[in-house]
Amino acid sequence: MSYDREKYATAYVEAIGEVVKIEEGKEFIDQLTELNQVMLENPELETAFRSRRLPQAIEKDLVTTLCQGYKSVVQSFFLVLVQNGHIMILDRICAKFIEFQNERQKLMVFKAVVTYLPDNLQQQKLEEVLKNKFDLNEVQINYQIDKDLVGGIIIESNTYLIDDSVRTRLNRVRDSLFQMKINSKELEA
Repeated sequence: MSYDREKYATAYVEAIGEVVKIEEGKEFIDQLTELNQVMLENPELETAFRSRRLPQAIEKDLVTTLCQGYKSVVQSFFLVLVQNGHIMILDRICAKFIEFQNERQKLMVFKAVVTYLPDNLQQQKLEEVLKNKFDLNEVQINYQIDKDLVGGIIIESNTYLIDDSVRTRLNRVRDSLFQMKINSKELEA
């Protein structure tokens, strides 16, 4: 079966996002992630589901057993994936639903590469700057120490890169000087 996993995962997330309320999103994704882990730990389950040879009643019983104790929306969603032969994109659906849920809650996760761990006041200031810049309710910043970084900070998210490192600033100055040199030679000619 040849298809675009990302497009299908996005479509499933958009559909389930209309059913699962914001406040239910964490429980939904936690349960779906647990199911994904079960599928990863038991590849024979995915093989059985993907074979499409199981009678529908047995598929449904197997899904009911796997989803025991889970919310009915999780069980129904998982069954839809199985019946449509899309169980193999469950990992992408989980990742995309987390992104979707974060967007709904106006939450963004960042990685900040720094030379040293900022103190609490500096961390709070950076959180406020990012909240204001991206119009967020909440930010989560995971700090990574990089001793090779000369100074400054590099901030990354899934969709943004802000490089305010000393190396990048020096490269910009070098490029500006080089451009000025080229422009002055053009004026002399």
